[in-house]
Amino acid sequence: MEIVVDSSVISKWYLMERYSEEALKLRGKYVTGELEISAPCFMPAEVMKVIETAVRSEESLVEISKSLTLYGFRLYPISYMGEKAATLAWENDMDFLEACYVALAEIQRVPLVTADDVLYESLKGKFTWIKHVRGFT
Repeated sequence: MEIVVDSSVISKWYLMERYSEEALKLRGKYVTGELEISAPCFMPAEVMKVIETAVRSEESLVEISKSLTLYGFRLYPISYMGEKAATLAWENDMDFLEACYVALAEIQRVPLVTADDVLYESLKGKFTWIKHVRGFT
């Protein structure tokens, strides 16, 4: 089963925070092949941006960066979902990068899984296929 996962979920694979347990369960399903993870091409950079503020070691940051590439996520270029994302961002008063995840999930006709409470609460009534990681696993 393919899903789109945003950076709020993937960053919790590395940082022990609220919803990390649920995010790690999702990772387990990905590693065993039960799930296929797709995302916009900038997702790893977003994850690293979150992690760099929490990690205080260059070595740790380098290792995390390497591990992100080894997961082999299916990453799509912005050109694949950019027009749809621009429309969604405009119509729903959301950030363009967030809209890229929503657009990709809509184009692929798969769930978008997030750990972002604000994003989920603001969109769950408009897009029924947006799932929160706490209820997805």
